[in-house]
Amino acid sequence: MLAVPLLWWGLGLREVQVTAEPIPTAVAEDAPIEPNWARSQPLPAPLASAAVASVGVDVYLVGGQAGAGVSDTVYVYETRQRTWRTAAPKPTAVSEATAAQLLGIYVMGGRTATGQPTDVVELYSPTEDRWRTVARLPEPVAGGVALSDGRAIYLFGGWNGADYTDSAYSYDPATDAWSALPPLPEPRGYATGGVIAGQFYVVGGENEAGVLASCAVYDAENRVWGDCAAMSLARRGAGAAVVLGKLYVLGGTAEASYGEVYDPQKGLWQIINLPDLAAEGGEPVGWEALAVTNVEARIYLLGGRVGEGQFSAANLVYAPSVYQTFIPATLGGE
Repeated sequence: MLAVPLLWWGLGLREVQVTAEPIPTAVAEDAPIEPNWARSQPLPAPLASAAVASVGVDVYLVGGQAGAGVSDTVYVYETRQRTWRTAAPKPTAVSEATAAQLLGIYVMGGRTATGQPTDVVELYSPTEDRWRTVARLPEPVAGGVALSDGRAIYLFGGWNGADYTDSAYSYDPATDAWSALPPLPEPRGYATGGVIAGQFYVVGGENEAGVLASCAVYDAENRVWGDCAAMSLARRGAGAAVVLGKLYVLGGTAEASYGEVYDPQKGLWQIINLPDLAAEGGEPVGWEALAVTNVEARIYLLGGRVGEGQFSAANLVYAPSVYQTFIPATLGGE
């Protein structure tokens, strides 16, 4: 059975090339929206399904789906100056790729302008502003989850052009080689996740059964999978970041009017507030295919699709340590 990810329905695909040139800033400081939240400098152009990574205090958005098609553009947000600039374009334009940082930014797989997944892996050096190709993935995949523990790159799940996959791989930069790992407990694509204390969490996504709330955790030392508590809401196309030993999951479905944070010490999820974006004249409820990363203890939510598939240029900042205003996850639900 052909599994067609919902994230791509109705989108025309063609490759877009953008010339790298500086982009000036328009804001001197982040504008508060409500406790914990602020609005920062918008993206230079609306964008969804971009790969994202942070290096130092800079955020890198790679490729993605723009209004004109699949992009090779690399946008860099300098969080201290609150300015955007462009870096060297990615050699292979992709959307729905995934990225991880390990002595550079590895961008894995994704969809090309043909709409099909690719096995291409390209490594960007921020210090040299240069790309190079490294070992290809064992299989073409889009919508996977890429994570790094500082020693290796891990890739979990995704969509291979015909089915959602339960594949799991690790990449050793010293040997430039991929190795197969024990498969995920169930196939899933367009999930998200993070690494906490050496444990790899993979949450949400979708498969043939529908959109998922479930959570799986991989113990790399013992090469085994375990279960973790499910989110209160099934989410696909969400983003995640780890701050202060907790996993923050934001966006992901039309019903996602709140985010969730997972505390592995307690094994519990809690609901966290989201700003009333529609009231601010911004994004309505329903935000997926966004890019999420953190710089220190601040979480950046960038781009994505909102409402009926409109591309967003949003750049929102969440500071969880400012106010810990949590709402119990059991409130009004299971």
